[in-house]
Amino acid sequence: MPILYKANLLCNFNCLYCYQHTIRPEDQIIDHDAVEKTIRRLWEEGGGKGEDGKLKLNEDGIYCGPKVILHGGEPTTLPRDIFEKNLKLAYELTGVSGIQTNGYLIDNEFIELFKKYKTSVCISIDGSWPLNEFRGVGTSKERKKQTLKILRNMDLLQEAGINVSVIAVIHKANATGDRKEMMMEWIKSLDRRKISGRLNICVSGNPKLDLTVKEATEFYTEMFDYMMLNAIRGWSPYRDIIASLRREREVVCIFRECDPYCTKAAVSVMCDGSTGVCLKIHHDGKRYIRHSKYSSIRSKILLETDCKDCKWWEHCYGGCSGTAIDFDWRNKDRFCPVYKTLFVKLSKIGFIFNIDKQTKGRSGRAQQRSSPPKEGDYQDHYDEFEHLDGDHRYLDSDQKWLRTKGK
Repeated sequence: MPILYKANLLCNFNCLYCYQHTIRPEDQIIDHDAVEKTIRRLWEEGGGKGEDGKLKLNEDGIYCGPKVILHGGEPTTLPRDIFEKNLKLAYELTGVSGIQTNGYLIDNEFIELFKKYKTSVCISIDGSWPLNEFRGVGTSKERKKQTLKILRNMDLLQEAGINVSVIAVIHKANATGDRKEMMMEWIKSLDRRKISGRLNICVSGNPKLDLTVKEATEFYTEMFDYMMLNAIRGWSPYRDIIASLRREREVVCIFRECDPYCTKAAVSVMCDGSTGVCLKIHHDGKRYIRHSKYSSIRSKILLETDCKDCKWWEHCYGGCSGTAIDFDWRNKDRFCPVYKTLFVKLSKIGFIFNIDKQTKGRSGRAQQRSSPPKEGDYQDHYDEFEHLDGDHRYLDSDQKWLRTKGK
């Protein structure tokens, strides 16, 4: 599974919907030796080292162990020497490196480091201005300037040959009214630059920010139609829904089983070297230490409650624990109707995506389980790493795309 460097939760932004508000410290004291020791241990336990003592490679010569990703908070706020030390560690262990960043502080020095350590850069941005107005810090005028600078930095990254991808959060400011069309045009402009990524639903608990189920359903269905009309590929959640309908194992974590106390999608390494879960899971202001054993209790509960007799269960497993109804992991995803609509819509035109009719509602990715999944049941999913299919860059988890570029 991916190893997320989350030792630094400080951030230079104050995005309105950030899920880390309740756990962000005023100051961050990092035990760098303990953090590095934990990352090396997790890497080795995760099978990063081959029998020859070098990087573990598959039959195609591609590294197939756990990735190390600089996350946050905002990793570029670290002192430059510490920042480089962590990129170098990721590169030493895996042959590449990755970062999730708001992109605001990126300059030529950072770009040279990214080139040196083969870093894939995923930018958190929700569109051009004013689509991105919920992100940044300060007044509306200041946030606009920040947005324009991030967009310029994305240009600089591409000009330098750095792999760039995007995670955009979908909310009231970029998915309703006239903003919806603006968002579609922005996605089209990224596609023409061979940039793709993820469109994540905003779940802040604030109705002034979050879409309603109806608004989200309209946005995601209309966006899919727009992408089909304009031959835009590679964006999730659509490609992950297609992958699930194809019975593929490489599917984003929100459409897989999840133990909120032992998340398989990622392990977070905290400031003292302890290991935590995906930080999107818990919203009570506490940082949960990762449990040592995986449990399927959430799936057992959902199969008897919210998801009982649902034909799409083996495609979505109740959705994300972190976006569950009432922020209670025992419930299904609050945007279940949105995903269900998309599963139905895409399955009806499955012939376009080589989806066998017999797979509709019955995925071979996994069986309904009453016991924890065995090792190897899941492939890693990395929001931060690009995977290439011809000229198109994908995010998500299929390692085979790495053969073409960016090694």
